[in-house]
This record gives sequence, structure tokens and C-alpha cells, in this order.
Amino acid sequence: MKDALTLTGVALAALFFSGCGGGGSSPTRLAQAQARWQTASISHYAFTLERSCFCPPDSNGPVRIEVRGGTVVSITKPDGSPITGDYFSAYDTVEELFEVVRSAENRPAASIITDFDPDRGYPTRISIDYIAQAVDDEVSYSVSDFTQLP
Repeated sequence: MKDALTLTGVALAALFFSGCGGGGSSPTRLAQAQARWQTASISHYAFTLERSCFCPPDSNGPVRIEVRGGTVVSITKPDGSPITGDYFSAYDTVEELFEVVRSAENRPAASIITDFDPDRGYPTRISIDYIAQAVDDEVSYSVSDFTQLP
């Protein structure tokens, strides 16, 4: 009985915190953010991406990513040197970052916290805990220094 009560409490806390304020995630919030992104019609942009996870250090960043017409033009380290390997290929465009959120929602992950730019809709923060009782399965993405390019 005690285990059932504990699990119920954990489940209720997860529901409360995942839907709290502006940082929770839901298919509706994701759809609204994507609509803002599509309305903004930005085809050439750059942003800094940091990923935090229990992963190889080279896969965490920060990196500067430039995208033109949905295609990645460059991914560089803060010193300007190019990134080798495909560490960032699954989330190196705004569209792919939206897909990271959608995939976590469909999985479903134990906890998803997202923030989106209020004007242009792109994700500014994605934090995912896939399994509540597991260690080292969490991942987060932070987008900063977003710049629309000519």
C-alpha cells in the first residue's frame, strides 16, 4: 500500500511540474510555437546550441550553427573552428529541435520542460527526463544568441 501511495504522489508531482507555468510542455504549446515559427518565415538564421547530457564531451557544445533554407551551412566551436563528426545532426535546425520535443511527448518521457521564443516560436530550452527513476538519461538543449540573417 505504501508503495502505491508513493507512486501516486510521484505521478501527481510529475503531472503538476510538467504542466506548470510557461515551462511545461504540451502538444498545444508545441503547435503554437511551430505556428509562430512558420509565420515568422525565417529561412536564414544562426544560433548557439548547448546540449547537456551524460554524453561524450564533444557532443555537448556550445556550438554556433548557421542554417539557410533548412540546410545546415556550418557548425563551429566558440573559437570558430569547425565541428567534426555528426554529434549535432539530429537537432541542428529549429525544425529538428521541434522534433526532439515531439518525439519526447510521443515516447512519452517522464518530464518535459520547454520554453519557446514568444515572438518567433523557436525553442529556447528543452529539458527531458525520459525515465523518472533512472540516472543519466536526462538531456537538455539551450538555444541562445539567435540571429536572423539576410
